[in-house]
Amino acid sequence: VTPTPTPTPSVTPTPTPTPSVTPTPTPTPSVTPTPTPTPSVTPTPTPTPVTSCPANFERVEANATTATAAFCIAKFEMKNVNGAAVSMAANKPWIANKATASAACADLGSRYRLPTNAEWNAAALEIYNQDANWSGGTKLNGKLYTGYYSGWSEPIAVNDMTNPYDGTGKTDNSERRTFQLASGHIIWDFGGNAWEWVSDTIYGGSYNPDLSQPYARDYFNNNWDVKPGSPALFDFTGMTSVPKQNNLMGSLFGGSSGKVIRGGANCIHSNGATGIFTANIGDITANEIQAPASWNLGMNNVGFRCVMSLQ
Repeated sequence: VTPTPTPTPSVTPTPTPTPSVTPTPTPTPSVTPTPTPTPSVTPTPTPTPVTSCPANFERVEANATTATAAFCIAKFEMKNVNGAAVSMAANKPWIANKATASAACADLGSRYRLPTNAEWNAAALEIYNQDANWSGGTKLNGKLYTGYYSGWSEPIAVNDMTNPYDGTGKTDNSERRTFQLASGHIIWDFGGNAWEWVSDTIYGGSYNPDLSQPYARDYFNNNWDVKPGSPALFDFTGMTSVPKQNNLMGSLFGGSSGKVIRGGANCIHSNGATGIFTANIGDITANEIQAPASWNLGMNNVGFRCVMSLQ
């Protein structure tokens, strides 16, 4: 008997393991930071230029000679009304030292202050160039009106605005109290009545007279002459020369340094000593309310007028 062969067992193949798939991680979304907002900068507003002057102030035009912009100047010497400086006809001028005058103008608003010496000259030159301010009716014909100088009194009010000689006792001479500007408008007492503060203080010795030649000029410092073209002449007239004739431009008082007042006063009592170009450098009493100190007048006569910037 043939034996039955033993069947070969079938080998079950070991299955190849399916590789495990590592899942792709879900990416974490990146967070965009919220930017910190840049604070907006509010620009400083540019002041709006003012084109007109307030009541009882008058416009003085820009002047290339004195390098001054247009500004408004008080029509009257300032009066003290309950501690406030007011440009008005009534009442006597406010007699004040420089600090008080400066503060009183500043109290009127951010644009208000004492005039600079250059601004005074700009107004004086404007007056000088108007025919109406000359006794002969045209520029350099006759004499400049000086303002009130012969009162032997402290400064006075304006009681009658229709009378340019109000309070002087005069009717027709150099002591007219009104001065016409280029606009045709009038300001009072720019020469005479009360000395008026400007903001400048002069230091140094540049204002001594030149006596090397007989410079005959009406513009003098207590009878000594100022050489044409000198710093003193320009700084206090705005001109490098002045006419030779006796035209009552004014006088230069004081020395070479000190606080500055302009215009003269009604107790000077000297023809030609007051005027639109008159200046006093430091010849002022210690309390700053009488001038010239060297004259010992014993009269309070230093006032002020304010200006307002247009820019």
